[in-house]
Amino acid sequence: MESSINLIDMLDDSETTITVVLPGDSDPSQGKISVLSPLGSALLGKKHGETITFFVGNRMNRFRILAVA
Repeated sequence: MESSINLIDMLDDSETTITVVLPGDSDPSQGKISVLSPLGSALLGKKHGETITFFVGNRMNRFRILAVA
């Protein structure tokens, strides 16, 4: 929890940094993503350099982890 994760979107090469938090602290507009969200769940146990793939609705999302702090 409270880990900051730098990601690169494999579909458009954009980078983003998020913080994985408990559901009550979630605020996507501030980059705080719930551990129970599709992205938060996909990140559990992952390390630098790994790629994650998950679906939100019909859209496939694919990210590579650049850094975890």
